[in-house]
Amino acid sequence: MKKEASSRSSTAKSPAASSTTFKKRPQGTSREHDGSSKPGTGRDTDQTKSARPENTKKTFNKDERKSGGGAFRSAQNGTAPVFEKRKKEDWMIQKEALKAKFPEGWKPRKRLSPDALIGIRALHAQFPDIYTTEHLSNKFKVSAEAIRRILKSNFRPDDAQEAERRERWERRGLQIWEHKAALGIKPPRKWREEGVVRDASHHERVLRASRREKQLEEEEIRTYQKQYLERRAQEKAKGAEQEAASRRASSGT
Repeated sequence: MKKEASSRSSTAKSPAASSTTFKKRPQGTSREHDGSSKPGTGRDTDQTKSARPENTKKTFNKDERKSGGGAFRSAQNGTAPVFEKRKKEDWMIQKEALKAKFPEGWKPRKRLSPDALIGIRALHAQFPDIYTTEHLSNKFKVSAEAIRRILKSNFRPDDAQEAERRERWERRGLQIWEHKAALGIKPPRKWREEGVVRDASHHERVLRASRREKQLEEEEIRTYQKQYLERRAQEKAKGAEQEAASRRASSGT
């Protein structure tokens, strides 16, 4: 009887439900990276390996480092890593050579005028005990080796060479003091007579700066005087109040 009732209920479905047929979706096996199926999941447990190849990726070990050109190699006995020295480039070698040659950095040799050279020779020839090499080097602010070479040299220029040297020296001094005058430095009288003067607006700027400085000083003095007078007035008022209070206290007794 129960079988007949179940068969009748299954046949008594709606036309729409009976016309549509549903197919059960096949359940695929969940595979791990190694291609094997998960056992005991109630799904298809087919043990056939998939077409995907096995994982051939190499496991990465943090202790290992790739020796890129021999720059770094890990020690085999567990000690600290060993760093190999990189080959020095040309500019590195040149930099080390310049540092050894010029330890104080860029310090060009001081040039002496023709008159200074003549004066060094004359002073040393006239007073050799007083104007020694060390004394002359300190006086002219050059190295002792430069003074020694000047005294040892037997070269004496002729008239044409001397005129050329003086002309070159004058031209160099003119360029130097033109640059200094543009910066606002007052040239010596010799170069002022040659026409090297400061800009005409320099005096106006100096005058404006002095006026501004004087104005600021006067404002500062007025501010201090005002603060001083206010403080004195407060002190006087406070003293008067204290004196009045003391008088009232004395009269009450």
